Amino acid sequence: MAIQHKTFTKPGRVPRSDELVLGQLAINSADGKLYIELTSGLVVCVGTDINQLVSQSLLNASLLLIKGGINQDLADKAPIVHNHQISDIGTLQSVLNSKANQADVASFLNGSETRSEIEPTTKNIGDTWLELNSSNFPLYGWAWRWDGATWLSPDFQMDWSVNALYQRLDFFLHCNPAFNYYFKSLNSNSVTGQAQTSGNHWEFDLLSITAQSITSTIFVGTTTGNAANWTRRSDPIGVKFNVSSASTNLFYLIVQPHNSPGTLYAAIQLVYNLSRL
Repeated sequence: MAIQHKTFTKPGRVPRSDELVLGQLAINSADGKLYIELTSGLVVCVGTDINQLVSQSLLNASLLLIKGGINQDLADKAPIVHNHQISDIGTLQSVLNSKANQADVASFLNGSETRSEIEPTTKNIGDTWLELNSSNFPLYGWAWRWDGATWLSPDFQMDWSVNALYQRLDFFLHCNPAFNYYFKSLNSNSVTGQAQTSGNHWEFDLLSITAQSITSTIFVGTTTGNAANWTRRSDPIGVKFNVSSASTNLFYLIVQPHNSPGTLYAAIQLVYNLSRL
């Protein structure tokens, strides 16, 4: 014989023991509570909020699905086998030293940055130096990096927008005489009105100029080979420029047409490093 559960709609209504039989549930739909009679005859509430019970059931089901997915994913992976035991930090260091060069491990653990007012006497490629003033504050907003020949700053960039139709445009980069310059690359995202050829193209000239208006060419790039419409390119420069010996006052980039290259719309980026004198 099937047991039919009872429903109460009055808030706060609790069923009496004589209203229930063993195994029968009483539901108060107003309070969202469930009641059941124990074998002792005592009626107890077995659910404080039906919505909470449903939410918890959904959560438990979700967790089971996630757990099953993780277990299956792990089962598909090759097992990780450890063939050593490490009981303390000293043993860990010994294992590391046996697997790699001790100098590389020390460099990794201790870092290779020097913080001092005086230039480090011993330096290796990739070492960094945070140059301090006499009050032990950083002298610049960066740390120098040794490239094997000189101390270089992080990458800097100068950005220009070009909108040209058969005319020359000049862009200037003021020179700081406290540093030398290492020009890395000239990058461009450009749209040309026609395909660029050796006879008809745009030219990018990076020049230096002294206070006496003496110019010298650092780099020449062109749009030769660019298709019509959009083209992205990066032209390496790789030139270290000694500012003091050249008495340079500023650098400038000339964008000029060669014969009839059509229109040019471009975002040009000059990437460079400062080099310590």
